Amino acid sequence: MATRARGVVDGMVSVAFLAVVLVGARGAETPQAAEIKAGDTVKVTTGPAPVKLGTETLITVGAGTELKVLKVQGDWLQVTVEKDGKPITGWIHKRNLAPAATGGPAADTPFTNSIGMQFVRIPAGEFLMGTTEADLRAILARFPEEKREAYSHEMPAHKVRITKAFLMGKHEVTVGQFRKFVEATGYKTDAETGGGPGLRVGAAVVEPTPPGEPRISLKSDASWRKPYFEQTDVHPVVCVTWNDAKKFADWLNASDKSRPAGWAYRLPTEAEWEYAARGPKSLVFPWGNEWDGKRCNFAGKGTGLPWDDKAVADGFPRTAPVGSFSPKGDSPFGVCDMAGNVGEWCEDWFVAHASGEQTDPMGPASGEQRSVRGASWNFSLLALRCACRAGLLPGSKANIVGFRVVLAPGPPAELTNSLGMQFVRVPAGEFQMGIEEASVQAAQKKKPNFNRESFASAMPGHKVRLTTAFLMGKHEVTVGQFRKFVEATGYKTNAETGGGGLIGALVIEPKISLKSDASWRKPYFEQTDAHPVVCVSWNDAKKFAEWLNASDKSKPAGWAYRLPTDAEWEYAARGPMGLFLPWGFESDGKCSNSAAKGTGLPNEDKAIADGFPRTAPVGSFSPKGDSPFGVCDMAGNVEEWCEDWYGAYTNGEQTDPTGPASGKDRVVRGGSWAHPWWHQDSFLRLFPHPADYRANDTGFRVVLAPGPQ
Repeated sequence: MATRARGVVDGMVSVAFLAVVLVGARGAETPQAAEIKAGDTVKVTTGPAPVKLGTETLITVGAGTELKVLKVQGDWLQVTVEKDGKPITGWIHKRNLAPAATGGPAADTPFTNSIGMQFVRIPAGEFLMGTTEADLRAILARFPEEKREAYSHEMPAHKVRITKAFLMGKHEVTVGQFRKFVEATGYKTDAETGGGPGLRVGAAVVEPTPPGEPRISLKSDASWRKPYFEQTDVHPVVCVTWNDAKKFADWLNASDKSRPAGWAYRLPTEAEWEYAARGPKSLVFPWGNEWDGKRCNFAGKGTGLPWDDKAVADGFPRTAPVGSFSPKGDSPFGVCDMAGNVGEWCEDWFVAHASGEQTDPMGPASGEQRSVRGASWNFSLLALRCACRAGLLPGSKANIVGFRVVLAPGPPAELTNSLGMQFVRVPAGEFQMGIEEASVQAAQKKKPNFNRESFASAMPGHKVRLTTAFLMGKHEVTVGQFRKFVEATGYKTNAETGGGGLIGALVIEPKISLKSDASWRKPYFEQTDAHPVVCVSWNDAKKFAEWLNASDKSKPAGWAYRLPTDAEWEYAARGPMGLFLPWGFESDGKCSNSAAKGTGLPNEDKAIADGFPRTAPVGSFSPKGDSPFGVCDMAGNVEEWCEDWYGAYTNGEQTDPTGPASGKDRVVRGGSWAHPWWHQDSFLRLFPHPADYRANDTGFRVVLAPGPQ
């Protein structure tokens, strides 16, 4: 009997290894809280808690305060409080309330969505993720032909804390469920279109040719419709890529009205997948710590594979109808087929495990391969350990790989709205906002063109805590997207109507002048629908967000479009490490669109040519110029409006800051094509503008976040 099984998928090698380890037993669930509705009275348990109107904090209320709920929007409650002896109405987040007042599915109630997909609840908890040194020694002792280095991607074992309950698909997505998606949308999979860089039409097909290695070949007519073995609507869909799986989740988010408010479909993170498979006791297999080939669909007797287990016949030479091994093969939480049947795509990029305890890990912000978990019908024996992991290119497709989805609080990891705008998830977290004195002194040595006053707007450096995840526009709003807004509403921009008393916009050519005919339609250089819209004011950007809120039905319930706060913008650009630039700590003129050679500007850097004398199509510098969260063009291209009034920073830690309550100018971030590279540090706030300002180097992006419209 062989101890490893190899399979080639679109040129990528996946290796699953066999192991035996002994760990504990299953744990128990904890109860889930009740739903809040209008008319309820709730009590603040975490205070002081802000009561907001938009991004403005009206008042803070202390722990123990009782509030009457007027309206519920996702995770936000409209309440009435007293301020200066008068009642005012604002919004408070559920996280500040008693646990009994938070919403979500009941612990003992399975959830079935509008297309018949069943979900089981996975409670918050902790577990040991990966393979320990003791586990590895046991593996090598029992299987001496195995190599230590083959297990490096499963190590080190580390404690993981999952802080929020979520719903895991009880089964892998079936052919029938995927068919409903295709019929509703007309979607063509990557196997059918050849989608993906360097990929071809078709899919990889595993065909046994005993007694030698199995033949794994690309079949140009292979797809989810024709996987080269018989499938019914209750079998798991295969020959689908990570990209296809994401599109399925996007469709569910847009079409399924049965999901809880404020929850979204997505692929599971690797940590969520392994926790759902192993439980809090970190079992070896979903059902326990001892191998049992009758509890899963693997390379048993009858598959015709060289390494099949002649002693065990599981009854299915290829895929099995989902749930065929339930309940005997279920995980501690009642999830089916988490060992074998088909490999399952996860959300994360595939890299080695990080060391140390982690909370709600989502993996790295970028990579080459996506994680695949659970092995499949063609893998042998202990390749089905819950700790085993593999990576494949996102465009890979094979008749051994499918997926399942989760339904969880908060935004999906990525989202494409009904306008085609792409968003990426920025998790809650902490970072150092602005810049400290020591860094200013070091920067001045590297950038002699800068004087100390240039850094004043970014000082003092201070810790900021963002308590709620949000979705940041992956790109700046494009000409094409803004055009759809104008065509739908008949809106005229400040440049076109004379906002601020002047018709037109500022034009840099390279002399700066007001052109009365300049607008987003005529910025005095060539633009296509894929370029960032310019010559738009803060007022114009706000109107665009209002239109999205009114017209986009794909957004999560209780969420709203708006401009990013100053703190959200900087965190999305710098990440938790507090990078100076989206890609790192050192300037690189090839990672952004700046005043480089060819712009004709007096301050151009003649040593660097970035290829774009004016704006660049959005995403032109991706992925090399992306932020830690995968957001594009946060340095250069166009300046970007933020929600906040501009004001000096205050000392001390801040939580979810929204800037001053009033002011003269609005914050603008990121620099532009007209700015030298030393103006593009992510902590700088050099050029605040009045709300009706517009120029051909100024645009915006939007966020999608929990809260009232």
